[in-house]
Amino acid sequence: MNKQIKELIPQQRVLERIAELGEQISREYAGKSITMLILANGGVFFAVDLIRSMKNVAVYMECIRVSSYKKSCVSSGNPEIFGTLSAEDFKDNHILIVDDIVDTGNTLKRICEQIENFGAASVKVCALLDKPSRRTVDLVPDYRGFEVEDKFIVGYGLDYAEKYRELPFIGYIE
Repeated sequence: MNKQIKELIPQQRVLERIAELGEQISREYAGKSITMLILANGGVFFAVDLIRSMKNVAVYMECIRVSSYKKSCVSSGNPEIFGTLSAEDFKDNHILIVDDIVDTGNTLKRICEQIENFGAASVKVCALLDKPSRRTVDLVPDYRGFEVEDKFIVGYGLDYAEKYRELPFIGYIE
């Protein structure tokens, strides 16, 4: 069954905002190196364009796969991390966690706490989208592209049952 997708943020505006975020992060980390921890699968689309927009910052990449949805489209409320985080990858490093969307905040809060416990020099969160109306924990992204309403968002890496990630714009399911 095909879903009706409505465009929320056009591709050109998404790319402009990512470039703005890249400039901001570049200014704040100028001359430094950061380890970008990308939350896959959805965060990869955003992270690639974000890295391309950054200047004068050495970026090291790590990816982990996280999911709170399993094979359904309803969150389990219990995020699962596939793979392991190692203290040696994060100790004394500036960490920028990159994700497609902050919804409840449970996944990101859990990962931030774990990395802080590893002794990172700093831990910040960059999300393309922020849905604060759904937040269940105290977490605000340090960098965010757009605030969105409580709709089921797809496109630009975000999916519905593994569909619609490839859309070049950000949309929602009607």
